Amino acid sequence: MKANKIYRLLDGFFVNKGGTADLLIYFEIESRPLDTIFIVFRGWDFFVPILIVLLNKEKSFMFKEKKEVIEFCSLVEKDIPKLYSLMEPEMRQGRLLPRSIKDIIGITKSIGVLRYNGVIAGTIGLVPYGPWAEIIMWWVNVKYRGRSFSSQLLHAAINEAKTKLFESVFLCTTSVRINDYLLLNGFSKIHKDNVPKEKWQGYPEGRDAQVFITRLL
Repeated sequence: MKANKIYRLLDGFFVNKGGTADLLIYFEIESRPLDTIFIVFRGWDFFVPILIVLLNKEKSFMFKEKKEVIEFCSLVEKDIPKLYSLMEPEMRQGRLLPRSIKDIIGITKSIGVLRYNGVIAGTIGLVPYGPWAEIIMWWVNVKYRGRSFSSQLLHAAINEAKTKLFESVFLCTTSVRINDYLLLNGFSKIHKDNVPKEKWQGYPEGRDAQVFITRLL
């Protein structure tokens, strides 16, 4: 068993999937105060210890390393080649905004990586535009789709934007499949002329993006 003392509890909610209730919490630990940790607790045996943590944030929290551990941490340069190789096929297909390794290096500090048991499972980032922030590189590794990671990443980005006191966050997408999902999660569709003009500098011509926004303040 490994003990980690709670540094700051951020959020927590239940996910009901296939009749099994999972408890997902976001927190920071003392050894890594700049990184947010996601842990998914599956099964009733974990609910009581987690409720204790929720009620008393000073208690150390024990978890087995073999359990399902989901970490959300900063992107580091050594991971970029691997990340690029995972994302590149979808960039070629037009599903993701094309970026070079150099482009990704340039925004390293803005990107968070979701790791599933140590493996890169997804990314998301925030880029500031004055009082607004754009959600970028919202992506889930094809091997891990269908596990609610996309939702976890979106919640992480919105929580981060709230922490940094942005008034609104927006995102651009060419996929119509996620329209309803975004609308159900508090986003509304706006015309692309309503976002800061700097957003479109260097944007690929002919890439018809839809823009969604959610107000935070």
